[in-house]
Amino acid sequence: SPGGSSRGSLSVSCSRLRQVQNILTQSSKSRPDGILCILGIDNRYSEGCRDLANYLLFGLYNPNTSDFEKTGFFEVLDDVIILIKSDSVHLCCNPVNVRNLLPYVAHWRNLHFHCMTENEYEDEEAAGEFKIASFVDMVRDCSRIGIPYSSQDHLQIFDMGLRV
Repeated sequence: SPGGSSRGSLSVSCSRLRQVQNILTQSSKSRPDGILCILGIDNRYSEGCRDLANYLLFGLYNPNTSDFEKTGFFEVLDDVIILIKSDSVHLCCNPVNVRNLLPYVAHWRNLHFHCMTENEYEDEEAAGEFKIASFVDMVRDCSRIGIPYSSQDHLQIFDMGLRV
């Protein structure tokens, strides 16, 4: 199993992460400092981010491989932010999905967890504040961030306005 203790899957997982990190070490004027992968509603269900997460996490976000939608677990997995830097990875998650993500990421080198508490998770406002504070901390030393894009993504006009 991908999240199991098999040496093969652990080395493949680390190799996949290194391949993504290598993008950040190529010399280019437009080279990003990090690759940001926001999963779920917070990124309007971006196909590009889901594709990257599936690549790194062995298809965990592929709804065809499980009954996520029936169980509601898919919504729990959506509450995840991954920032990949050339020498580290930041993972923002909640106390429910951390247990499911841990087998897939625990062996990654220089992994920084930003995991909200049960109380923050239960309080929607506190959870939102935690995600914002974690995001600011994660990107603090980044001046340019890459975001995975898929040609399957829906074209949307960026709206900075706040809707109530």
